[in-house]
Amino acid sequence: MNGDENFSYSAAIIIADEVENDTFAADIMASMKISDNGRLNLAYFDTERSAGNQFTAALQIAGFNGVLEYQPDRYGDDANINLTLGYSLPVSDSMTFNAQLGMNDVGDNSDDDQTPMRYTLGVDQQLAKNVTAYALLDVDSLDNDAANEEETTVAAGIKVNF
Repeated sequence: MNGDENFSYSAAIIIADEVENDTFAADIMASMKISDNGRLNLAYFDTERSAGNQFTAALQIAGFNGVLEYQPDRYGDDANINLTLGYSLPVSDSMTFNAQLGMNDVGDNSDDDQTPMRYTLGVDQQLAKNVTAYALLDVDSLDNDAANEEETTVAAGIKVNF
């Protein structure tokens, strides 16, 4: 992130991400301090996957975070609205444990009574000022295939902010 502690911004290019099945993605984020231990993050994410681009607003206060995600549909059908609540626990000065529970497509008015859920556990390890290694386990009850079965993914990688 560039900037100071009150306002910062970053851009990231992701070459491959197994969790989202992307081969190329771009992420632009701005972060603003709203209290001594709280931040508001706004992000725009553009990707090759079928969901297209998405807009994200995240509120972080004392390790707790809430994320509201809006994904317009490329084909003019329903847009997705996703809600995620989570907690980040610092394990050391450079390592953080993350846990999240998400509800996908909360704006869906279809006839099914099930709200697809997503659970994520992960660890972030800061390697350098703008370089972070991550590992995560992601369980998503909404899969994009016709069977609509649960999908579990284990991923690891390196994120570079510039």
